[in-house]
Amino acid sequence: MELSNNHMPPIPGPKMEFVTIKNTDPVKYIVLSEWISAHDVHWLGRRTQPCKLLVDLDGCIKRKCEWCDAQKPIRWKGYLHVIKYPELGQSVFLCLTPNCGYELLQADPPPTILRGRVLSVWRANRSPTSAMLWRWVTEQHLSADGLPPALDPGMYLETVFRLRKPLED
Repeated sequence: MELSNNHMPPIPGPKMEFVTIKNTDPVKYIVLSEWISAHDVHWLGRRTQPCKLLVDLDGCIKRKCEWCDAQKPIRWKGYLHVIKYPELGQSVFLCLTPNCGYELLQADPPPTILRGRVLSVWRANRSPTSAMLWRWVTEQHLSADGLPPALDPGMYLETVFRLRKPLED
C-alpha cells in the first residue's frame, strides 16, 4: 500500500442527536419541521444502511443498491426536528416508526403543517420494539416566531452513515 504525506483528514461533519423513544412515560416535544423527512434503510443484522436505489420519474433505475441486490430487509425511517417542551432545551431529530409516522399523518383532522404542534410520544411497554404511541397535546399550532429554524436531517444522516455523494449527483 502506498501512503501519502499530504492526504488531509476529512472535515468533521455536523452533529445532531437522533432520539429513539424507549420509555413508557410520555415525552413532549414542539415540532420544528414542517413535515416528516424520511428514507428507506436496509437492516444488516446489527445496524442499518441507507438504501441507495434511485429511480427517476419514468420508473427507470438511475442507481442500483448493493443491499437491494443482496435482498436485505428494507424499512422506512422517519424524522422530525423537535425541541423538548416545556424546557425548550437542545433540539434533536425524533426517529419515528413506520406506524407512528403513518398515524401522525392520518390524524383527524389531517395536519397540513406540523411546525409548532406539541407532540407527546411514548412506547407501549419497555420493549424497544413495542409500538410507538403518540398524541397531539394541543390542537393549535404554537407561534413559529419564537421557534428555532427547522433543520434537514439529511446532512446529519450523511455524518451518521458516513455517506459520500457520487460525483455524478
